[in-house]
Amino acid sequence: IDSTFAMAHYQVSKAYGWENGNGATGGHYLAAHQLADRLPARERMLVEGYVAFIDGRVYDAIDTFNEAVRLHPEDVEAWSLLGETYYHLGSQALEDPLAQSERTFGRALDLDPSIGPIHIHVIENAFSMNDSALARQRLDAFREISGGSPTLQASEISFDIAFGDAAARAQAFAVLDTTSFRDRNALATVGADLRHPSMLEARAEAIRRLLEGGTTTDFEFNLAINLSLTELDRGRWDDFYSAVVDPRMGVARPFQTYRARLLGLPVPDAVLRDELTLTEADTVSLDPSALPRLLVAAEQGREADVTAITRRWSAETDSLEVAGDSAGAETQRWLVEMLDARTQWAVGDPEGALARLEPLQREATGWGFLIPLNEILTLWVADLNLELGDTERAEVYYRATIDRPRAVLALARLRDDAGDTEEAAQLYARFINFWEDADPELQPQVDEARARLQEIVRERG
Repeated sequence: IDSTFAMAHYQVSKAYGWENGNGATGGHYLAAHQLADRLPARERMLVEGYVAFIDGRVYDAIDTFNEAVRLHPEDVEAWSLLGETYYHLGSQALEDPLAQSERTFGRALDLDPSIGPIHIHVIENAFSMNDSALARQRLDAFREISGGSPTLQASEISFDIAFGDAAARAQAFAVLDTTSFRDRNALATVGADLRHPSMLEARAEAIRRLLEGGTTTDFEFNLAINLSLTELDRGRWDDFYSAVVDPRMGVARPFQTYRARLLGLPVPDAVLRDELTLTEADTVSLDPSALPRLLVAAEQGREADVTAITRRWSAETDSLEVAGDSAGAETQRWLVEMLDARTQWAVGDPEGALARLEPLQREATGWGFLIPLNEILTLWVADLNLELGDTERAEVYYRATIDRPRAVLALARLRDDAGDTEEAAQLYARFINFWEDADPELQPQVDEARARLQEIVRERG
């Protein structure tokens, strides 16, 4: 078979990923991998790195693409794929996705300014930096190569919502109520652009309008998830729970409720009892929807209950291996290790738990469900290091979850204690942006951060 078939499968796989999400590659990436041994060394390295990226093996992907750009510093494809890996999965490798994707995408655009997908990501990065001038510059550059694409038009709407005056914002929101921008990618862009903490209220409003306008079932689910996370990050329980109980949330509801508990929202006792308490049925079934209830049981140190269930899950893991579902078996093993280690921490052995959870955080990487799962592990490891007095290691893990308010506040306090008041001030300000309109129960934390920020400003003159 001609080696070009491998590259053809590789290119088709990338096209599938851009159109439908990186997990949807039409099986072509596997075909490319199977034929990769027929390729020259450079192309083989690209395919192997891309397969690692699609498989969610983030460390393998980063290592492969870094080696590729070292050997071929003018290889725009390698720089682009390295940027994609940092952008989408970098936090799972304890990297700074914004800084690293800016560096690598910048190099790729220097080599070839015509790569549309990279323009989309660097526009999103400008929104993340809350930099209107940079966003405007990058939108104009994208227009030069794309004309009037739906994605560009959607990002222009995002720009008016984020940076426009009252009239521009009103007009932008009005456009979202029409059917002109029901394109899948355009919808994704509006939700993805409004990502700075100061934009969260506007982001929630934009997503609500998009949901009211209707779209495909799968995409409504993604929008519902994003709305719940947006309200979670704003610290607003009622708005969060209203999004969570939306029927479009489906089976994700209890898991999102657990994330709210982990990320600092005060979950009402009735919700904790009804949705996050282990049931009799959980002890006799292998239903994966029991996971959030198991996570709470593990945090509560209910060792006998957790162990009884994880033993059953371990037995099923062997069955999955026999059936040829190696990916399912691997995920199941991760869940068992995660639950057992969290229980170990709860019953008084934080050192032993950390020795298990730290390597697990590095191993359990990937797409879809593994993105929030890895975030949970990252926060647990950060908290464990802090509890055990290793503030330097705690900082590394909190930085990997810098898009979550409680991690920002923890990091601000750590930098403050270390005497780095300049970064501490930036982090306190970021936290205040997140929770400025949070629920009354959370406002004491905001008041404390604001008071300390004002004190630092006075001290620094």
